[in-house]
Amino acid sequence: MTMASTFRVSEACVRRSAGLARRGNWLKGVAMRTAAARGAENLVSAEEKTLYDLMARALDGDDHAYQQFLLRLGGLLRAFFRRKLRGQDQAQTEDLVQETLLAVHLCRRTYDPSRPLGAWAYAIARYKLV
Repeated sequence: MTMASTFRVSEACVRRSAGLARRGNWLKGVAMRTAAARGAENLVSAEEKTLYDLMARALDGDDHAYQQFLLRLGGLLRAFFRRKLRGQDQAQTEDLVQETLLAVHLCRRTYDPSRPLGAWAYAIARYKLV
């Protein structure tokens, strides 16, 4: 083996190692983003589960659970409308929250428990926003 071929082999190994390191960092980044997304999903799922439980109890006639459901949903809707309106008009945000909560109240018997509660509520909110 000549000196030139040894150098080429070593150079190729270094390049391959650098490529693997870059890919390793990339994979590590993907894994971290995936873990963070799973953590966010768990938070959303926990909030949605709480809302679902409150709604189920409310539909069974528990007034306190229904009050808690509306309070929690109102906070989520307020944040949703602030994001969509970009904080332009606080009064309009409050009006939309109240209109949406009223629509949720009037349509609560149409909620299908086999479907996600958040999707149902946000569909009503998007309709009120338009």
